[in-house]
Amino acid sequence: MYTSGNGMRVQMRRQEVISNNLANSNTTGFKRNLFNIQEMGSENENTGRVGADRNEVMDKFGGPQIHSTRVSFEQGDLAITDNELDFAIEGKGFFKMKNPSNGDIFYSRSGHFTMNKEGQLANAENGFLVLDQRDNPVIMREIEGSVAEAIKVVGFNDLGALQKKEGTMFKLMKNEKNQSPLELPVTSTVLKGYLEESNTNPINEMVQMIEAHRAYQANASNLKQQDENLGSLISIARS
Repeated sequence: MYTSGNGMRVQMRRQEVISNNLANSNTTGFKRNLFNIQEMGSENENTGRVGADRNEVMDKFGGPQIHSTRVSFEQGDLAITDNELDFAIEGKGFFKMKNPSNGDIFYSRSGHFTMNKEGQLANAENGFLVLDQRDNPVIMREIEGSVAEAIKVVGFNDLGALQKKEGTMFKLMKNEKNQSPLELPVTSTVLKGYLEESNTNPINEMVQMIEAHRAYQANASNLKQQDENLGSLISIARS
């Protein structure tokens, strides 16, 4: 019963992740989430090898366990928009932006920009300011040459340090030593008049949604059968 109940819980969480991917299949610069499940052994299979890195409760009752969710940074398709304030990164890297209200730094692959009333290049989604090569806001009237070349694009060795925030924004998280990974220069090209589409494949996500739903139903059916069997045993024991 524990195994079936836990299987239902895992599949519910899996469907939540898939649903979010589907909901953002048309969101510019969106990066889909990947759902990782760790299969746990049954009690007799794990006797004598339950270590500190394992979940003892799950090892005892068996079944799957939610291991983690991570972001797929695979590049999405590039779509032509011919909008002078639309930009896309061809290759690795992220646009660097700053929240004007508190100065927090964010990173994104979404290059759907606009110009605010101060003449600064800003993210159309939330108004975050796009930064230039010197980490200053890009001021359109002060740019000499190409806007695409003025926009700063940075990369990281450890993409796992980027935590997904609201919309298509990512924030750099510190490690165990309270240190943030260093920004690295990239050789990617910033294309003007293009946008990077979501890297979500709706067909694949729908197939996974159906698989998760059927797995949930199978676990629910097993749980119901086990409950009925247990009830029958109790009735026999009382009679």
